[in-house]
Amino acid sequence: MIESYAIADLTWEELDAATDETGTLLLPVGSTEQHGPHLPLGVDTFMPEAVCRRIAERSPCLLAPAIPYGVSPHHTFKPGTVTVESETFRRYVRDVCVSAGEWGIENVLLVNGHYLVQDPELEIVVRDLRTDHGIRAFHVPLVTLFADVASEIRESELSFHASEFETSMMLALFPELVEMDRAERSRDPTSRSR
Repeated sequence: MIESYAIADLTWEELDAATDETGTLLLPVGSTEQHGPHLPLGVDTFMPEAVCRRIAERSPCLLAPAIPYGVSPHHTFKPGTVTVESETFRRYVRDVCVSAGEWGIENVLLVNGHYLVQDPELEIVVRDLRTDHGIRAFHVPLVTLFADVASEIRESELSFHASEFETSMMLALFPELVEMDRAERSRDPTSRSR
């Protein structure tokens, strides 16, 4: 039995043995971008990575290192945002998954912390992996995993970027990274002042 399912922690021999136990890979996909004055730039990567780590600890699946850069041209008005072109992003994610397929991975769950914007991009990757590479791929927007619970307990009508959902998730997962004394009321998502 393998002690860790985080592939970055394993030797190649341990990984080879792990693929005898599981053919499923969790791949956290995020972005690095502004999240208001109270949340760190890595929110969209930290959240899916933490959720995937908890899943990997409880189930027979491997955990890939997170992809920390995504399609974020709409957030470049604030320092720290890193964006890549859609085609670059799709190719990169696909290539990571195809590489995993070469060492025995049959199923890939792309757990997306940068929902809405990257959803269509990852759907294209999923289709490509399934049709051209024989990998059973699934796109899992992080926000949909918690949609039912969030709608029941959310106090705000807003559920977009850096609002109650992401702030609550970060408070639960990484409270030391949240600066609640700097939090501001969420505004219209098209507002450039957030």
